[in-house]
Amino acid sequence: MDYRDYKTLDFATDDYFITWVKTPDEQNNDFWNSFLKENEHKAAEVKQAKRLILAMNTKPITWDLNRQAMLKKRVMANVNAQTNRSNFSLKRTILRRVAIVASACTAVAACFLISIPVFSEQATFKTGKNQTKEIVLPDGSSVVMNANTSLSYQRNWWSSKRNTELNGEAFFKVKHDDHSVFTVHYGKLYAKVLGTSFNIKAYNDLSEARVTVISGKVEVGDMNGKFDLITPNKENIYQKKTDKHLTRLVDAQKVANWSSNEINLFDVPFSEMIFTLENLYNVKIDCPQSILDAADHTTIHFKKTDKIENALGIICLIHNLDYKINKPNHITLSVFKPKQQPSPLP
Repeated sequence: MDYRDYKTLDFATDDYFITWVKTPDEQNNDFWNSFLKENEHKAAEVKQAKRLILAMNTKPITWDLNRQAMLKKRVMANVNAQTNRSNFSLKRTILRRVAIVASACTAVAACFLISIPVFSEQATFKTGKNQTKEIVLPDGSSVVMNANTSLSYQRNWWSSKRNTELNGEAFFKVKHDDHSVFTVHYGKLYAKVLGTSFNIKAYNDLSEARVTVISGKVEVGDMNGKFDLITPNKENIYQKKTDKHLTRLVDAQKVANWSSNEINLFDVPFSEMIFTLENLYNVKIDCPQSILDAADHTTIHFKKTDKIENALGIICLIHNLDYKINKPNHITLSVFKPKQQPSPLP
């Protein structure tokens, strides 16, 4: 087998290459490292293929092998359906399209700021799109706020009641205090701890709210009382439309890695994935309701430093979609329609 002629998707669908990416050992490491030394011009395509494989296989702990296999089968079916595109070669461009949205790409780096509350009784902190902020609370607890998030608390009550209000997403590292409970109110729910680290994603515009525990224990409930006690590597999901909640196993640290350089979405609604991209890249993505209704939940991994075209390429491949950049910061998603081949001459 001659890998010198392979392109990105050839590598990404090759069994031996997939084995190397997912379960490297001494033998396949020697082979692929030697191949890259002898074929340095293939390094970029190999890297892109590895990213595609990892994106397809980032999953919650509770995902079973059958579901993963179904996803891979669907992706390959979409690949085969899209190979006749006339305006560009899909194999060459899934993960590296021309960077048109330069402003969105350069602004992705998170801006961490330390803020100290002063003056008014209510301390309020906000972030815009494509911005993160770290704040230190009076007790020494730290909060990293994700894009498009607001956090507030009452200064005059803080010494006796460590209560905060959140709309958005934030990663909390709470200082332990045996005599004072730390509470985060989000919507009509609350998360209550004595001291621990956890992530809350609770935007008003999203259909689900999530509490993910990295260390310690978090009590989750509403005005009627507690309905769960979350321990490390568990995530509580509240579904707003049905007023139901469930708890599942996840890699909690990966969920919280948005505060560094990674985005890991585990089995989230398609609309939440679009919302995440809009906040991260400061763009507007138009997505027809028919796509939102038809799309499955999405699991995907990418880096904040990735160009938006890379993330869109993976998403469109998985869901058999196409995208168009109408102008800077404005993107439209549509169902991919293969170009009809001309009828043969009689």
